[in-house]
Amino acid sequence: MKELTQKKFFKTRTFKIGTSKLYCSNNENGNATEFNVSFEDITGEVLLHRKVDHTLLILGLGAIFLSLTLVGTGFFTNNTRSDIFYFSGASLAVGIIFIFSFWVNARAFLKLQLSNMSYIYFYRDIPKEETTRDFIKEIMDARNKYLRANYFLIDHNLNYENQLQTLRWLKNIEVISEAEFDDKYLELKRLKNPEQANIGFGN
Repeated sequence: MKELTQKKFFKTRTFKIGTSKLYCSNNENGNATEFNVSFEDITGEVLLHRKVDHTLLILGLGAIFLSLTLVGTGFFTNNTRSDIFYFSGASLAVGIIFIFSFWVNARAFLKLQLSNMSYIYFYRDIPKEETTRDFIKEIMDARNKYLRANYFLIDHNLNYENQLQTLRWLKNIEVISEAEFDDKYLELKRLKNPEQANIGFGN
């Protein structure tokens, strides 16, 4: 089972490719969650997503500015009271904490779209972007292999319309090509009406 583990500070994300689904787990500060995504639910579109909380950056810069203002006020007014420098140091520390939190939480993701318009998120650069993209490609290869083996076939005992919709679905999510769709569609038509097998298209 192919696996990708992504670690960032106190967060660990693990993905495992099974024969029919993707196994996902997330551990953050000791709180673990797990979920599985069936290959039927993966559409295949990969998008770049950035998550940045500018509030933390603004608060951090504001606290540092306040710290510098307090120090400047003390020097220029010859006021050397310890409380001014105490509050200045505290404000500086708070500012550094906010900016550090901003840096920790600023993330770039590659997100893999699902059929319900939700996404699976992968850290783009952990361990590196090439590794992440290669793993996503392996997911798609495993998905395509599974879907072709289980859905890209004609069954004499199944409903014609349902099988046609399945072929269209496979083509739309790029599991099969246009030419493969046409060939299979003709095979399906022969089952329904052999005399009309070469007339019309299903897409």
